Amino acid sequence: MDAFSFCSMYTVKYKYAIFCIYSLFWERIVMKLGIISNIDKDHEYAFARTAAGMIQARGACAIVDQTYADSVLGKDPNVSISGYEACDLIFCIGGDGTFLSAVHDHYLKNVPIIGVNLGSIGFLTEISPDQFED
Repeated sequence: MDAFSFCSMYTVKYKYAIFCIYSLFWERIVMKLGIISNIDKDHEYAFARTAAGMIQARGACAIVDQTYADSVLGKDPNVSISGYEACDLIFCIGGDGTFLSAVHDHYLKNVPIIGVNLGSIGFLTEISPDQFED
């Protein structure tokens, strides 16, 4: 390897390192948090819309998929319609059945799912609506 090739290779690695540092520190990274809600447990998606407002107020983006596009939740100004595969985390609002359904539908996306219990038992769901803001 001659000196020119070595210097060119070093310069490329150096520029890549600078780009990575720039990306981490100067570019604002926005978290994308998905919301899946059971209309039978969450009437008129009241808690889901409140959750979307809390998410938006903290500088993150609340995401629902296309199935909510014509609903009150999909038309909420705090919500964006997109796919869940781009999310960093999904909040599943409902009961244990809603949580199992969400895990079954989205487990291949490698996105963590947290259950918010609006049901009666709450064996699988992790948090209650009172704990959501924390």
